[in-house]
Amino acid sequence: MDLKWASQKVRQLIDKHLYSLGIDTKVQQVSILSDEFKTKVDYLNKTPKSKASEMEHAIRWHIKVNLEKDPTLYSRFKDRLETILNSYKENWEEIVKQLEGLREEMAEGRKVETEGVSVVEAPFYEILKSALPIEDEKEIEKTKELSHTLILILKETAQINNFWNKPAEQRLISGRIEDEIYYSRINGLTGKAAELTTELLKLAKNREAELR
Repeated sequence: MDLKWASQKVRQLIDKHLYSLGIDTKVQQVSILSDEFKTKVDYLNKTPKSKASEMEHAIRWHIKVNLEKDPTLYSRFKDRLETILNSYKENWEEIVKQLEGLREEMAEGRKVETEGVSVVEAPFYEILKSALPIEDEKEIEKTKELSHTLILILKETAQINNFWNKPAEQRLISGRIEDEIYYSRINGLTGKAAELTTELLKLAKNREAELR
């Protein structure tokens, strides 16, 4: 039975019902990031085409679930996925090989410092960097310094009890972030201070656990 349409909650209800009937679900749900994922795909799918389809679906779902927690990183994964599918068309064996490489990259995630920016800080830094009109080394260094300052403010959102239900506290933090961006005098950022502040705070809310 193909349950690709079903949400995780629906799948759990189906499993519970089958178990109540004395039917054991032999194949348990395996995370795409698990080392067991490839084994599961190989076991359930006997042709390269079906393997590619299973992997594509799992990768798309993982990207969808995590996109708001790290927009720049998962947008890159999404673009990479589309490039693989468009480049190799119906060469299913090569698609499977390329998708496995993408899956391994996704499993690696952000585990190391990038460009002198910490793993926790990187998603916020990349939002700022993406607003730069050109890849200017001087402006990039200034953007790193700005991100170092902003991450300290953003971490405060995770330290304030029930922060996301306190409009006054949100306005205070928002104003501080917007001022830091505006007065940084970084070309491409100052004119987008309000917009970037909104994006950074949205990301902070989605990554509250990492900011603690």
